[in-house]
Amino acid sequence: MPTEIHPALASGERRALIYDRLYTTAGIAHALNRITLPGDLGEAVTPGHAETMGIYQILREVLGIAPARAEFAIVSELPDAVLARQLCISPSTPLLILDRISFDAGGRAIERTRHHLLPDVYRLTFGLSAEGTAAG
Repeated sequence: MPTEIHPALASGERRALIYDRLYTTAGIAHALNRITLPGDLGEAVTPGHAETMGIYQILREVLGIAPARAEFAIVSELPDAVLARQLCISPSTPLLILDRISFDAGGRAIERTRHHLLPDVYRLTFGLSAEGTAAG
């Protein structure tokens, strides 16, 4: 899995905290999230935080930052050998990738999470409403 730092998260020093969280149910892996925080934010995150808290919980409760908006991209990709091993799947099994970048109220990118999902386990649904319009 690539470990590049997304340009929106790169500081002048190109430092970042990057870590993975593997999700399992009944011992069966079904998702792996690669989470990236800018280096200055990542300095306050401990391994205990990363292992037990979701990234939005870390942002709010540990860092005192409220995500204001997020951008999403959804693609299908084949896993590399390492990711396939982690998810116990064949490298020829396509994954659903949900790539999210979250921003604070000032427009600064505060996190990126690439959700690597087994497509037969997950269903994504989205809703959209326009601000300032009446329902009808």
